[in-house]
Amino acid sequence: MNMITIGVLLFPDVEELDFAGPFEVLSYVNKVIPTSVEVKIIAETLEPVRCFNGLRVLPDKTVEECPQLDILVIPGGQGRKSAAQNTVLLDFIKRQHEGSQY
Repeated sequence: MNMITIGVLLFPDVEELDFAGPFEVLSYVNKVIPTSVEVKIIAETLEPVRCFNGLRVLPDKTVEECPQLDILVIPGGQGRKSAAQNTVLLDFIKRQHEGSQY
C-alpha cells in the first residue's frame, strides 16, 4: 500500500477544532495501519499561526515548499473570509486540486 499524503492548511484565525479533530483522526490511521498516512500542517509561512482562540501552531511546510498531496484538508473558522481573499493560499489550493488523488 502506498503512503497517502495529507495536508491540513492553516491560516490566521482558523478554528482550532476544525483542524485539530481531523488531524488527530487522520494521524490515528497509522496506529491501525502503520506508515499508511503522512499528515502535515501547511501554512503560508513557517511562522506560528495564531488560531481564533489563541492557540499558536507551527507549520511543517509552507505552501511554496509543499509537495503534491493526495488530500488537502481546509478547515473553517473566523479567518476563512480573509483566507478566501489570499491569492497565495488560493493558488496553492488550485495547484493541489489539479494534482490530488481524492
